[in-house]
Amino acid sequence: MARDIVCGMEVEEDKAAASSEYKGKEYYFCSEYCKKEFDQNPEKYISASERPAESPGPGKIGKDSNEKTGSPSQERIDLPIMGMSCASCAANIQKNLALLHGVEKANVNFATSRATVMFDPQLVKPQDFISTIRKIGYEVGTVTTEIPIEGIVCASCVQKIEKALLEVRGVAKAVVNLATGKVRVEYLPSETNLAVIKRTIERTGYRVLEVAGEEAGEDIEQIIRRKEYKKLKLRFISGIETPI
Repeated sequence: MARDIVCGMEVEEDKAAASSEYKGKEYYFCSEYCKKEFDQNPEKYISASERPAESPGPGKIGKDSNEKTGSPSQERIDLPIMGMSCASCAANIQKNLALLHGVEKANVNFATSRATVMFDPQLVKPQDFISTIRKIGYEVGTVTTEIPIEGIVCASCVQKIEKALLEVRGVAKAVVNLATGKVRVEYLPSETNLAVIKRTIERTGYRVLEVAGEEAGEDIEQIIRRKEYKKLKLRFISGIETPI
């Protein structure tokens, strides 16, 4: 039995999805993705696997210590993930999320396509989780909408609105266009909604105009899931129809 040096999964050599030879040693992988990551920078993964576990230094609290004492500021967030095709995808996402400073614990469930992250909001933000997941090739089930606003006249207005929106839990991105008087907001429907976003804007002193395509009674996340299911179904059918 070998260990996939990229994602950490146990792999049987004769059943490994891929392998690479480096400096006379054979490395086995659970997927082509892990092999590709290793081949791009073998020393990165070899060094990490040989590095001894760090003990918390002065003024630092290790993850085990945090779990024992508990952090009063610790929060939890659930992120719907799209694009996973196997358990190694889940392991890869989980590993990268856990490496973020301020993350106490990260768990990615392949069966439910959901990441659960326990974190310190003073050190890391949900925007960082979304950015990390996208950087390694997966997608998060967010919704993007444009909201017209009355009263935006200068760069100060832009900064004020963007800052207020980015402080809303679940808002991943907020960009105000001074020329059009609209703000483009990307958010997690499991964490917030248009009503909260509109109230936040109005509390900063601006008036929200009518928003096209506001949320209906149906759960937006379910709509996202159905779209993802359709994509996977088409890929599966295409794979069957492709001649060997």
